[in-house]
Amino acid sequence: MKRFKLFLLLLLLFLLEGTVLPLLFPSPLRNDLWIHPHLVLILVVYISLYLGSKDGLLFGAVFGLFYDIAFGSIFGLNLFIYTLLGSMIHNVTGILHHNLWLALTMSGIASLSLDLWLYGFHALFLLTDISPSYLFLREAFPNVLVNMGFALAVYPWVTRSSLFTVEELQDEERGI
Repeated sequence: MKRFKLFLLLLLLFLLEGTVLPLLFPSPLRNDLWIHPHLVLILVVYISLYLGSKDGLLFGAVFGLFYDIAFGSIFGLNLFIYTLLGSMIHNVTGILHHNLWLALTMSGIASLSLDLWLYGFHALFLLTDISPSYLFLREAFPNVLVNMGFALAVYPWVTRSSLFTVEELQDEERGI
């Protein structure tokens, strides 16, 4: 039941990213910034941090596939990146104490990684004509700030929500 609730929450964020947020953050903005918040990615980061790499991998794969179907130019690229990030974050931070600074750092790294990997693959297949400096200054850096702002805004909810507690998820798996 908990995974189903997380799925519905991520699905709602996915729909917001594709419908409402483009109206709030038109591209390009007046000052030539390209901002596209990755709300689902931030929640996948939190899922990986607090529930483990298995759930991070699962939700990363499912929603990476959704992104490829809805918005992807190279099919499988978002699936690969979201799955990799969802799996790696818990493995990298497994021994560290999970706190606000770790969550914000991992959210920023995940956001930057997503933008860089998407750019790298698009540049490899000659699907983009923007320069790396433009990417950093006009897309990646503003996206990292916006995504870390979202991560900061939802952190209190994540740490208090029963959706992000491992014990209840383990009880649910055992049928208790």
